[in-house]
Amino acid sequence: MSKYFKILIIAIVFIIVLFLSGGVLNKIANLPCDNKVILKVASPDNLYFASIVKVDCGATTDFAQHIILRDASLIPYTSEKTICIIRGLGIKHLIWRDNHTLVVEFNTTDSLFFQQDFKWKNINIIYRSL
Repeated sequence: MSKYFKILIIAIVFIIVLFLSGGVLNKIANLPCDNKVILKVASPDNLYFASIVKVDCGATTDFAQHIILRDASLIPYTSEKTICIIRGLGIKHLIWRDNHTLVVEFNTTDSLFFQQDFKWKNINIIYRSL
């Protein structure tokens, strides 16, 4: 085995280890992000769930939060909708005002909305800054 071939093999192994240890492979290969449900609240009639999910993909922001609405009766989650995506960790509370109204409270200094829906099925969504 030639000296140059050995150096090439060592360089390739080094690059692979570097990519794996730095999480770069996850970004390039588009592997799943680190998602954590931090709050899950049922509607008063228990027909729907609203959840805040902390998402750590690290591509353009440190963290993002998603609000997901879904039918409570469906497993697996075949009827769900991401109604809000916000940069950072600005969403503070999810409050069901009644069976068909969800209030999202957020911190104005930490909030940049990437997506913001105001209705899903028969649910109205109200955003209120703190």
